[in-house]
Amino acid sequence: MVSSGSTFWRFIAVSFAVAFLAQTLLFATYFHHSASNADQNAVPAVQAFVVDSKKHDDMEPSTPNRQLETVLEGVAVSVMLKAPKWFHRRYTVMLHNALANFPISWKIQVFYNDRWLEKDVLPLHPGLRKMKSGHDRIIWTQIPEKMTRWKPKDIMKSVWLWENMEHDNVFLFGGNGAFCGNTDVSLDRFLSYDYAGAPWNAYGGNGGDGSSHSFRHRSVMLEILKEHPPDDGDQDYKYFLKHMMKDSTKYKIADRDTTLAFGGVSNVTPLLLSGTQPHLNFTTRESILFICPELKVIFPSLHEPTCFGAHPKPETCQSSICALNDIPPQGC
Repeated sequence: MVSSGSTFWRFIAVSFAVAFLAQTLLFATYFHHSASNADQNAVPAVQAFVVDSKKHDDMEPSTPNRQLETVLEGVAVSVMLKAPKWFHRRYTVMLHNALANFPISWKIQVFYNDRWLEKDVLPLHPGLRKMKSGHDRIIWTQIPEKMTRWKPKDIMKSVWLWENMEHDNVFLFGGNGAFCGNTDVSLDRFLSYDYAGAPWNAYGGNGGDGSSHSFRHRSVMLEILKEHPPDDGDQDYKYFLKHMMKDSTKYKIADRDTTLAFGGVSNVTPLLLSGTQPHLNFTTRESILFICPELKVIFPSLHEPTCFGAHPKPETCQSSICALNDIPPQGC
């Protein structure tokens, strides 16, 4: 027989057990509901982050110093063919001179004899090799092997050469002159001309000497080559001008004043100077070198042209050098 006391305590124990079980179930339900809500809230947050990340990936990075792509407005062209060592030692500074004086919208294009350049030139010019290996403003165009055996003037009068110029505005330059950084003349002055060169006496001073530097339109050169296939021994600039002058109303050719601005000695600093300027007296030559010192890099002894080149004159050169004569009290 169970006592009333035992029944009471059994009732109390069962009540506590039921209450504990109910509390456990309540907490379990609460945590499950909370976790579900947390998961639902977390997904949008992650998705929002992923969307933002993609947006940033699509956006251009902020690079204020990044150089913008420019539209090509012309090419300064040099044709490197076989030349003696004393001449091709100018090549590196010659290209740097062009890079420094043409706007960023122009590129330098070099046509070259690959075998000769690799064998005889680049081993002496580490700087030139670096420029050839990758410079974003220099285009290197290899001359076909068979053409490397042609005479330079025939290469300059070839359709292949002019068809491979990268732009219609072509500024030919070589190692017998330099662009003047202090020039008063804008490059734009010459862009409307079909031909412009340095001052000379032919054709009444019109056109200009293009033996070293000249500006030309590719389209006009190709037109003349196709209408008048070369059959003479003229230098290229003489050949082109000869046919342009026959129909001078069709072509825009530089007048005498324009050739002076291009490469002459006058009251303004020209765009460039070519040649040794042998007709100038010592004082005038010295003055022009003050305002266009780049030329002296090409011709180190330019105060007396007989001091350098393929046929120097030792006695004349010596007589012009102050230190080799009676030195004046004030020095040289």
